[in-house]
Amino acid sequence: MSAFTGIRKGELLALEWNDYRKGTLDINKVVSHSPIGYETLPPKANSNRLLSLDIKTCQILDKLHKEFPTSTRIFESEKGGMLSLSKPRKWLLEITKNKKIEPIRIHDFRHTHAILLFESGVNLKQVQYRLGHSDLKTTMNVYTQITEYAKDNIGDKFSSTLIFN
Repeated sequence: MSAFTGIRKGELLALEWNDYRKGTLDINKVVSHSPIGYETLPPKANSNRLLSLDIKTCQILDKLHKEFPTSTRIFESEKGGMLSLSKPRKWLLEITKNKKIEPIRIHDFRHTHAILLFESGVNLKQVQYRLGHSDLKTTMNVYTQITEYAKDNIGDKFSSTLIFN
């Protein structure tokens, strides 16, 4: 789900079913490691946000909720508890095991999501909100790598804004 939302893994693991409604996810808490173990805390400053979801992600979530109707969290342990922050990486390693692909870092799904948003024409302010950045500079400095397509497409985009007679 991180690839389709850009949320941080702590935000992902903190999600509860009541955070998912009407095609949206309410990002309002994170799982964090503390001296007493894992706990749910408020997110980073300005990281509370409501994210729209695509239809396919909603269908997957709806199916998952039907399979586990009594669970509180979207992702929880078999006993109903909080999962470790290392769990998403373990899932990814299991998925990529015996395949001819190298696993990436879980946070790289966030980077990929942001880059794809930019390539699809989403503006910088919208990406800043979606990623939960308090500072626009963070979004600009970290997530605006220009792809070869974007570099090659600048002339076409410019000329499409002009009207030639």
